[in-house]
Amino acid sequence: MILCLVGSSFAELILITLISINIAEKKEMDLGHRVVTTGIFKDPVQHEVQVGKYGLEADAVCDDRHHGGLDQAVYIYRAEDYDWWSNQLQQPITPGTFGENLTIRGIAEPELMIGDRVSLGTVLLEITAPRIPCSVFSARMGKANFLKAFLKAERSGFYCRVLTPGALQTGASGAVITTELDSISTNEFYRDLQQKISAKKIEKYLSLPIDERSRRDFQKQLQNVAKS
Repeated sequence: MILCLVGSSFAELILITLISINIAEKKEMDLGHRVVTTGIFKDPVQHEVQVGKYGLEADAVCDDRHHGGLDQAVYIYRAEDYDWWSNQLQQPITPGTFGENLTIRGIAEPELMIGDRVSLGTVLLEITAPRIPCSVFSARMGKANFLKAFLKAERSGFYCRVLTPGALQTGASGAVITTELDSISTNEFYRDLQQKISAKKIEKYLSLPIDERSRRDFQKQLQNVAKS
């Protein structure tokens, strides 16, 4: 950890390494009651990958109602969390298994703050939301009660918007630049998405650079509170 002068104040820099870049082709999955097309089956690649405003080049995003877009363009997961899951499940878990685009190492805790920025190579990302698991993720893992275990673990990973597009290569070094905003952690965000919160708390979320899906949901909640 080092400090960096930003404007007239100091911001904390957390040094990180890009362990893996993971992309997927479209694939059909049988959920029992329906068949879906998904991009969750991501595999590590060794070549340089371009990152644009909507995410990684050649990476499949199939359910654009719930995934992808400008504010969830890149999904990051910590290698440290994979270490933890490997221990919990008593089996090795390789990068890309959880459907993340980038696997990184160097963040001590399984949370960042909304508005923190991730600099890797020529790419600059901004943290916008935690990942909430879905039935596709549960089916991909093929383990009973995994969804419940994932929710309880609070090791969600981070969705990001792309502030500066560019190219990435596995092994690149970088940093997390901590936000100067009076922000909210991704783990607190993760919990609040699963419960009712106050109007004051909703207004704080709306003041932060959160993803647009969550913003729309919070705006609706605030309207409902005002009507009640």
